[in-house]
Amino acid sequence: MERHSFDPIHLPCPDMAGCVNPNPEKTKKSLAMVAKLRAKLAEHFQEKKAPFDASNWRGLV
Repeated sequence: MERHSFDPIHLPCPDMAGCVNPNPEKTKKSLAMVAKLRAKLAEHFQEKKAPFDASNWRGLV
């Protein structure tokens, strides 16, 4: 895949070998490990609360 960029900060570094020729098997394995860790550690983190919905708020009527 060829990328066009005029700012060198947006190009991948030449020493980032994984960006040149990524291995799909390693990517699949990494994603599986992340999913496993998320499931294992989920109890240690709070669930995100729903954002405030102003349309249901009646105010001080």
